Amino acid sequence: MNQKLYKNHPFYVLPKDLLKFQAIHPPDIPPLGYFRGEKVYPRSAVKELHTRETWLKEARVVRLGEKPFKVVKARVKKDKFGFLPTEEKKSELFGIWQTEDYIPPVAQNGVVPRNSFGNVDLFLECMLPKGTVHLQCK
Repeated sequence: MNQKLYKNHPFYVLPKDLLKFQAIHPPDIPPLGYFRGEKVYPRSAVKELHTRETWLKEARVVRLGEKPFKVVKARVKKDKFGFLPTEEKKSELFGIWQTEDYIPPVAQNGVVPRNSFGNVDLFLECMLPKGTVHLQCK
């Protein structure tokens, strides 16, 4: 078998072929075998990882005290003048097993709860604050 065939194989994967936001989980899963000294894992053990912000968009929050499963280089963003930053930023990535369902806040006295930026986090219908309704505009 050729090493290139493992890259998009439906059942097997080599750890070196994983993408930036992927990981083998559970980490103690035994390999199915070896290919030229490299471990071969089942494709079903490959899990997607996301940042805290991305999990929030899927109505999930990272559990308190969870350590990131993986830390990667963050995407480089230019500042308002078009210059690249001098320091390298890192993104903490978490798996779904490190998250729990988002519990929407309760609106009290007609005040809708907002995040630290003054916005309402409402990416999915289940994130609607309790005691409020979403009016559809036509």
